[in-house]
Formats: sequence, C-alpha cells, structure tokens
Amino acid sequence: MKRNFYQKIIEKYPTKYTPVRKFFYHYLEPIWLVAIIITIVGSFVPKLAGWGILAGAFDVVFVVVDLVVTILDNQQRKKGDPRGQYWNFIE
Repeated sequence: MKRNFYQKIIEKYPTKYTPVRKFFYHYLEPIWLVAIIITIVGSFVPKLAGWGILAGAFDVVFVVVDLVVTILDNQQRKKGDPRGQYWNFIE
C-alpha cells in the first residue's frame, strides 16, 4: 500500500517539492556541490589542503542536513498530514 501511495504522488507531481526540500535543492545543494569540488581539489593540491579539510567538514554537515530533511519530509507524508500529501504544497 505504501508503495502505491508514494508512486501515485510521484506520478502526479514528478518535479514538485515541499518548501523545505525546495529550499535545500535551490540554495544548499549548489553550495554542497562546490564544497565537494573543493574537497576533491584540496586532496590533490597541497596549497589547498586546509580548504579541503574545511570543505570536507561542510560536506559532512550537509549530508546530515539532507538526511534530516528527507526523514522529516517522509514522516510528514507518512502520518497522513494533509499538508504533506502533495509535493507542491506551499503554506
């Protein structure tokens, strides 16, 4: 039953997000991508090693934030809150 419920939502609203997900994808994900690139470059270029470590710390923080946002978003839908039933809900 759960699979059908989520599948119906995904088919009806394939590209819409709740406000929290939209904020994460529009603002935090590009910053996260830059931090990943700096981490990779910092591991190969000795002059940027310090920046690579700092960016690695940001990567860890962003992974935790992404997990928390995903879990909270999922819980809101799972409990049947009418606000969380639709991907494009905006309060």
